[in-house]
Amino acid sequence: MNARTKAIDGSRLHTYNNCLVLNTIDRPIGSTHSKHADIIYPINYGYIPGVIDGDGEELDVYLPHRHNDGEDKLVAAPEGINFTQAEIAEAVHFQEQYYESEIETMSQLNFISKEPIKKGWSCDKKYCVTAADGVKYLLRVSPEEKNANRADMFRMQQQLATLGVSMCKPVEFGKCDEGVYTVQTWVDGKDAEEIIPYLVDSEQ
Repeated sequence: MNARTKAIDGSRLHTYNNCLVLNTIDRPIGSTHSKHADIIYPINYGYIPGVIDGDGEELDVYLPHRHNDGEDKLVAAPEGINFTQAEIAEAVHFQEQYYESEIETMSQLNFISKEPIKKGWSCDKKYCVTAADGVKYLLRVSPEEKNANRADMFRMQQQLATLGVSMCKPVEFGKCDEGVYTVQTWVDGKDAEEIIPYLVDSEQ
């Protein structure tokens, strides 16, 4: 892809999703921030030559969309390697912790089956989905007006997952035609209401 284009804004960042781009790494892993000595880059950090972002500088590569800042950033991965939103969020936290940012990605999961889950009390549509590699996931689709709430829930799930809590771990959060979606790991089990009547008091 030819990266030398006119200035862009956040709404056009999706143009670069899933594209092969040439970038320059000027702050490799272990480098110290030029203005903030306490910031050590835990990832390779650079820019796409010739692509000007909202701050007037060349577009940084490393894809959080910032709600309270004039510039956005791209996440670049070696060809053939994909990262989940949770992995990206963890890797860029060293700098994004100072901003209200959102990870925008194109889903790398290719679902080959989708079975509705007709249980629960939320307004979400729930499915057991199977990816091309045979791995099952929990897919939840929420109305657009639940975007902020579901984004907060996804971040809290990410924090809980780092504590080793036995749970459906967050994999991906994003927008879709029906609103917003969340993908979590699938945990096999049985409904509590089916099992509890057969448990003794101490087990309940």
